Amino acid sequence: MADRRLLVWTVASFHAAGLTLAFVALAHAGGALSDLLAGLGTLAGFAGYGYLWALSYLATRWVLDDETVAAATDGAVRTPLLRGTVGGSLVGLGALLGPLLLVVVPDLVAGSANPGSIALVALIGSGVALAVGAVVGLAFALLDLAALRIVGRITPARDRR
Repeated sequence: MADRRLLVWTVASFHAAGLTLAFVALAHAGGALSDLLAGLGTLAGFAGYGYLWALSYLATRWVLDDETVAAATDGAVRTPLLRGTVGGSLVGLGALLGPLLLVVVPDLVAGSANPGSIALVALIGSGVALAVGAVVGLAFALLDLAALRIVGRITPARDRR
């Protein structure tokens, strides 16, 4: 379904841009943005954004399957919110574990890292990432449903789906 692919692409891009904007705004408000950007090159910035966008795309594609889109269009709330929350959790977990693996694998291969410490950090961090991702996923699902309701009010019924 071509329309669903466009929907997934658009919503995933909105979510990735929203997450990036929120992160930049929080870092700027905390005064850490200039230090963070000074240590981050352009290529690393693009790679990070691309990774976040890919996670967002995969989660959005899973959340917005045909049944969920049909249910949301018909006014259902529970399924889209539940799938959005789970999808957000998975993005949070991926946002933690991907960079963590990128950083620690070379140290593990070289034998200079303690696997037990890394496992403990990954375990605790995964719980936090899942919880934060769930909250963000729920917030985005609420925004998406609100946008869908607005579109439903301003477009004729024959133009939906």
